[in-house]
Amino acid sequence: MTTKPNILFILADDLGYADLSCYGRRDFTTPNIDRIAAEGMRLMQAYANSAVCTASRVALITGRYQYRLSIGLEEPLTGRSPKVGLPPAHPTLPSILKQVGYQSTLIGKWHLGSLPDFGPLQTGYDHFYGFRGGALDYYTHKSGPPSTDTEDLWDDDTKIRQNGYLTDLLANRTVGVVDAYAKSGSPFLVSRAGISLPSPNSGGVLVQPRAPASCGPAAQTATGSCRPPGVRRLVISAMSRSSNSEGCNGPPAAASAPGMSRNRWFADSSLEEAVTSELVSEPQVPCYTGKIQGISLILASGTRI
Repeated sequence: MTTKPNILFILADDLGYADLSCYGRRDFTTPNIDRIAAEGMRLMQAYANSAVCTASRVALITGRYQYRLSIGLEEPLTGRSPKVGLPPAHPTLPSILKQVGYQSTLIGKWHLGSLPDFGPLQTGYDHFYGFRGGALDYYTHKSGPPSTDTEDLWDDDTKIRQNGYLTDLLANRTVGVVDAYAKSGSPFLVSRAGISLPSPNSGGVLVQPRAPASCGPAAQTATGSCRPPGVRRLVISAMSRSSNSEGCNGPPAAASAPGMSRNRWFADSSLEEAVTSELVSEPQVPCYTGKIQGISLILASGTRI
């Protein structure tokens, strides 16, 4: 009998075609995702089924055009539609794989309906670690301001409080889950969905992005060097952080600053074009270094136009 492949499915909201260095990005690199492309298959004519979070998820998890379900008409799902969600009885990728012996976990963003009627565990996943809404603060883990009661970090169907930077927490859990599944010997599906791209307001990277060779006075730092525009720089920050978090520890060899592998580049989103930055020391992000026979790595992108 043919061995069932293990599946690690990485969904990146709002990832544009040229947002990865393996697709031509020049001002920063995504080395670990580039390695997936080099060792696997890189698609040159593939398109997302939708430009928004909820609708694209509906199609990916059901294998159908999203508009065949009412949840697929939400672009995206908000708190104004609390009774709308992915029907638990509808066949999904995890529920179908479960019938043939797969274990499954969703880590990160759900955004397909709220409890008690809807959720990952109600739709076929064995476990869930992440958030149910569309976005979350990286530090408070709230969907609203710090003073509000809007915490949205969950372990299965239990709301939890856990200190840490959200991208790191999701990466750590992904590494642990993949490691545990690999040791179990059973086939598995691990779905990993983050928010670093649509919500890069508090991102950080392991490597400083490359600045343009020349720029006008408005784009110069106090020392006269060039800096990317604020909003673009924040997206660079989130992209580089996600690429390194999803892969192994440490930056590419291009990092020239002493100790750069132990630092993170922060950007203050409130200053936009006049963004200020500093290097802040922090532990490295872990990575999965084991060998898993038959693992399939899939990268999907939903491009906002």
